[in-house]
Amino acid sequence: MPKPFHLLVFFLVALCLFTSSNASSSTNEFLETECLKVPATEFIGSLKNTIDAIRKATSVVSQFGGFFHDFRLSNAISDCLDLLDSSADELSWTMSASQNPNAKDNSTGDLSSDLRTWLSAAMVNQQTCIDGFEGTNSMVKTVVSGSLNQITSLVRNLLIMVHPGPNSKSNGTRNGSQKGGGGGGHPGQNRFPVWFKREDRRLLQINGVTANVVVAADGSGNFTRIMDAVETAPDKSMNRYVIYIRKGLYKENVEIKKKKWNLMMIGDGMDVTVISGNRSFIDGWTTFRSATFAVSGRGFIARDITFENTAGPQKHQAVALRSDSDLSVFFRCAIKGYQDSLYTHTMRQFYRECKITGTVDFIFGDGAVLFQNCQILAKQGLPNQKNTITAQGRKDPNQPTGFSIQFCNISADTDLLPSVNSTPTYLGRPWKLYSRTIIMQSYISDAIRPQGWLEWNQDFALDTLYYAEYMNNGPGASLSERVKWPGYHVLNNSAQAVNFTVAQFIEGDLWLPSTGVKYTSGFGWWRLSKTPTTVAAPLSASLDGYHFRAAHPNLQNMEMLVWWVSLTVSTTDSGIMQSLMHSSGDFGHVAISSPWSLTCRLSNTCAIVSLKKHKFPLHGVVVPFSASFFALLSPFAHQQPQQALQTTLSGSWGMPFFFWGH
Repeated sequence: MPKPFHLLVFFLVALCLFTSSNASSSTNEFLETECLKVPATEFIGSLKNTIDAIRKATSVVSQFGGFFHDFRLSNAISDCLDLLDSSADELSWTMSASQNPNAKDNSTGDLSSDLRTWLSAAMVNQQTCIDGFEGTNSMVKTVVSGSLNQITSLVRNLLIMVHPGPNSKSNGTRNGSQKGGGGGGHPGQNRFPVWFKREDRRLLQINGVTANVVVAADGSGNFTRIMDAVETAPDKSMNRYVIYIRKGLYKENVEIKKKKWNLMMIGDGMDVTVISGNRSFIDGWTTFRSATFAVSGRGFIARDITFENTAGPQKHQAVALRSDSDLSVFFRCAIKGYQDSLYTHTMRQFYRECKITGTVDFIFGDGAVLFQNCQILAKQGLPNQKNTITAQGRKDPNQPTGFSIQFCNISADTDLLPSVNSTPTYLGRPWKLYSRTIIMQSYISDAIRPQGWLEWNQDFALDTLYYAEYMNNGPGASLSERVKWPGYHVLNNSAQAVNFTVAQFIEGDLWLPSTGVKYTSGFGWWRLSKTPTTVAAPLSASLDGYHFRAAHPNLQNMEMLVWWVSLTVSTTDSGIMQSLMHSSGDFGHVAISSPWSLTCRLSNTCAIVSLKKHKFPLHGVVVPFSASFFALLSPFAHQQPQQALQTTLSGSWGMPFFFWGH
């Protein structure tokens, strides 16, 4: 008969096995319910096979290292080894998250989104490796491509196994909440990534930041070179490591490797702290390796810094900034170059109040990237050269990637202005088969040709790309002469556009708040806690940075974020012509639908705009402030209408005026 001690041991072992079995069963059930289209065991088995294929491909590519005295080929081989290593990491993250969905790792809490992001990046890496062999030994490219194409096929199959989120739908018609993203109900759903500490909120909001190290070109800091400071940062840190870079010109190529997590770099201002390089394709560098500043470590934040590549237009591809950093933020930064200035290679990225300049494809790559309140300026390039702002590289319809450009100013830089009519400039062209770019609520100047978009090579990708425009304004925003491609879309309502907002496209509400960066989650619509019945008096106003606040007894803390708008408004009653001209931020609008009527009249110093529905009036005012007029329109308190209509005020208004809101 067994002794009591043996019985106890037997019971504990059985309990552990039972608990482990239940935990595994619960994990699989969650994955299969919330994230996967296939059984979890099938997904994990396919992951293991893909990781094995990467190991074999790495072995194949390694054999070519050092065999060739060819600078460009050597760079291409080096790129491939780094990219394969990154792919192995991304698949490892996918494996870890799949086996333990509640782990406090690099998850946003939206597991489905995380898996699709990492798998997409792993797929892009193989294509980047192959692209790097342009202009090199074709035999080596052929051998390497065979192994890489197998990996691409395996990763593509993995991506198909994961439930798509709203931003994987290329047609943009799936409805979604403006907050958060789908993808799970596990306990980590609503938490911020563990490496984004709440203290980081203050880092972007105050001038005085406690830096771990200081870089100063004049020798007054800890280091004179930025790379020396980067090397002091701990690997895989879960805490923010802050590097303060004092004003100066830093001529060096900076590379933040994938193990350097949660770095934050703060400069003294755009065009004050400048990181400069001049690598280019013509000089033997791959496009990937030409970057003046490259970052792969996740959770990176940069503020008040200029990244530039001075190689010039004659040197072709020459990257100023390349980012593979998941959940990265660039705030008040300048990215300056000519061809291929900004390489948003992979992962989720957010750019706010940045200035991006270039000529050919100067925003390109295959990350899920959102630009808000940025200046995007085309420069003068080579003679007879066409400018293209974007060249998005989405290769598979299941990828959650693309560019969303919101509240931005798309114009010509000063050097292009004299020849803007003779230098064709376009919003973008399709670099890869499923290229996706959306431009919404932005100002588009007359530097952009009426067609808007340019072919890459005859009819390549015109059926499969997804290009869209929504509620833009400016002389270049007219849609009457836009391209008629099957893949080009004019979005007519917010239900179509919502999937390209911060909240949906990059799951920004799950991770941006803790960084402290300013952002607009949705469309920048106003909410009132109390519906006004009349607004007839001038509003008092004050200007505070990018935020314009207006106070009125009937308006509860209304805030207007101003974006680059130029609307000419006149009234027959007064004969006065005024312009609504603002330099930055989000310009608020009010939605109306067919049952609503709209009238405009003058009242002393204000023009009264009245929205009425039956006996339920709502009002807004156009208020003189400084040399400009600010339009303050109060939204109605009901639920968002299904259709937000573009409305033209009849007769006396100089151009269409747009309204939308809650």
